[in-house]
Formats: sequence, structure tokens, C-alpha cells
Amino acid sequence: SSDLSTQVTSHNSIWNFVITKMLIYWMLLNFNSVYTEPLKITARCINSTAVSLSWNEPDNLTHGIFRGVEILYRLADSSQRFLVMTTSGIPEYHLENLLPYRVYVISARPLTFQGEGKESREVFLRTGESGEYNDLHHITMFYL
Repeated sequence: SSDLSTQVTSHNSIWNFVITKMLIYWMLLNFNSVYTEPLKITARCINSTAVSLSWNEPDNLTHGIFRGVEILYRLADSSQRFLVMTTSGIPEYHLENLLPYRVYVISARPLTFQGEGKESREVFLRTGESGEYNDLHHITMFYL
């Protein structure tokens, strides 16, 4: 009987430890984000190898002082992501040296000196065709 109660107590202690660790991890994920809302980004084609990105000013700052934006992008048919950080304070950035007439997946997240915020929704944008450009024709942006 004593062995059984020791095993039950030990088993309960292990579950309490696991549940406590899971709760702490969940709290860190949910309460340690820099902003309550991710940035909303807009993308438009400049030419066949460049796009212009803009985003809203961050709302609901909860940690630290806003210091910039981290831009993540990749070709839609690739998993390799590229990263650009901007600290200019201007809510716009031009991605250059892209491939012509390809679909890119772009997102962004705000940065403070305390950490990074939530990543925005991904924007899908096709760059213009090589050698020609029509501002209205090549604004092909969509969300999934």
C-alpha cells in the first residue's frame, strides 16, 4: 500500500511538472510578443526586378521602443527565405534584384530592442515581365 501511494504521488508530481512547464511555455508565446497585432503590408511592382513594400505604423506597442522591420521573402516555389532588416523609421522599403515575372511571397514583422513581433500575413506578388512595365497592369498582389 505504501509503495502504491508513493508511485501515485510520484506520477502526480511528474504531471504537475509537465503541466506547469507547458503553461509557462504558452504564456511566453502569447504574452511576450512585441505587438498585439502583426503589421499590415502592401506590395506593388516597381519594375521587372523590384517591388515596393509599405506597412502600417505599429499599434499597441507592449515591449520596448520600435526600432525597425524585418522583411522576409522567398520565391513562391521555394522554401528558402531571405531576410532584410530596415531601421530607417520610414514605413517603406524597395526589394531589388528580384527575378522577372516570378511570384514572391513576402511578410514582415516589427522589431524593438526587446524582441520581435508577430509576423504579418503573407503577400503574394508577381514581378513584372522583363523589358516592359505598366504600373497598373503589374500590380498583382493577393493573400491566401
